[in-house]
Amino acid sequence: MPQPATLAQKTGVVVASRLLTSAIDLATGIALVRLLAKSDFAVLSFLLVVYGTARYVATLGFPDSVFFFFERVAKGARRAFVLQTCAILAATSLVSAGGILLFSTFAPDVLSGWSPAERAAVLRYLPWMAFVAALEIPTWPTTNVLLALDRQRDAGLYEMLTSALTFTGLVGPLALGLGVDVAVYGLAAYAVLRFVGSLAWLWRVLPPHGERLPAGLLRSQVTFAVPLGLNALVGRLSKYVDRYVVSALLPAAALAEYSVGAQEIPLVAVIPAAVGSVLISRYVALQLADQKAELLGLWYRSIEKTALVVVPITVLFIASAPDFVGALFGAGYEGAVVPFQLYSLIVLHRVTSYGGILQVFGDTRGLLTITVSLLFVNAALAVPLTLALGINGTALAAVLANGVSWALVLRRIGGHLGLPARRVLPFPFYLRVLGVSAACGAGTYALRHTAAASLGAWGGLGLSAAVFVTAFALVATAARVVRIEDWRSLAGWLRPRGAAG
Repeated sequence: MPQPATLAQKTGVVVASRLLTSAIDLATGIALVRLLAKSDFAVLSFLLVVYGTARYVATLGFPDSVFFFFERVAKGARRAFVLQTCAILAATSLVSAGGILLFSTFAPDVLSGWSPAERAAVLRYLPWMAFVAALEIPTWPTTNVLLALDRQRDAGLYEMLTSALTFTGLVGPLALGLGVDVAVYGLAAYAVLRFVGSLAWLWRVLPPHGERLPAGLLRSQVTFAVPLGLNALVGRLSKYVDRYVVSALLPAAALAEYSVGAQEIPLVAVIPAAVGSVLISRYVALQLADQKAELLGLWYRSIEKTALVVVPITVLFIASAPDFVGALFGAGYEGAVVPFQLYSLIVLHRVTSYGGILQVFGDTRGLLTITVSLLFVNAALAVPLTLALGINGTALAAVLANGVSWALVLRRIGGHLGLPARRVLPFPFYLRVLGVSAACGAGTYALRHTAAASLGAWGGLGLSAAVFVTAFALVATAARVVRIEDWRSLAGWLRPRGAAG
């Protein structure tokens, strides 16, 4: 059974790599905004939304099924299992690529409010996005396979390399003044390199093929993965529906501003997912051993430590949103500030991987039901609120829909743990962290916009960060929200205590 130090090391490696990967992705987004005209950025943003939708249609939960089945497959059969998974995704990726090409036939009707040149650019690049889908989607299980093999460093390196390749392919041509056409070709070149490199990497690390897969495994994997994949697809559509609504109802410039504002807090949103990806195998082991008390204890400890990072940093970004948007994305995107603040409210409850714990109990159907409700509530609210309030209303719809979904998922998890929804999370601790963070955020905002109102965006952002971090460290420590051992634990990347079995 792994010891706490081992879990700490694994978690630290994955969190650190995810943070670096997220930083690269953020740098890519910033560079695209800075290097492209608003109309070109809107075109590229729309293409990435279409591709993202197609990718989730194709993956169907098979990458995540690796965690569930890897411990259930003999070591000698794991290479065959991974090849089976990649082969399934190769087939679905072709269907997804065909869907992108089919979408091009009615894209002009969806983008009726865009200029003819903007619509023509979308049609010109959609076939290239289909090409990227056909090559990238079959490689999507690679990170999860590496994690399942206990190769956290390999998984982190893989994610950083693929993000760096994306940055080079997209941003490199634009930085050289070669235009959007060459940037799209660069993205296609990235897909080729990722396809070849991923297969070679998996072949090197997987145990040699020595056993056949158990009879019926394919059917079991499909039965598990399809509901899970539908959940992921619906969840992604619930995040994309607002962008489709903005694209259909507002000009291209509005989508450009919304794409800047409607993103989760950079770097922070990856932490719960990174921690969950390391602990999910431990959760599964405890659930299989019917050790629900131990599972709940580990669940609580990971949430408390994650909350100490996610909540205060999220509040800091909300308080300093005008400076953050101005400093990173420049003039012309002031309209993204309020959507960014509203979207950041969603991150406040992202202190754990809710879907991951439902997967531990095999409840993919319940997860699907919840995300379907999120999609429909978001869609129902997005259209009228967008028409009434513009992109601010679109972001507000997303916040309200996520609140409904959160209540439903807490109730569902509580059913598996034998707890009421109010006890699924360590709410007393969470609310103390939120209260201290909100007080420090309000004080930071007031100081920035009164005594330091004349500072520019970068100066204001630096001042806000310094004031907030200092205030939170002092107040949270004095209020015993953060203890000395927590500071040591945070320095070790959210080390879960008492995780040994």
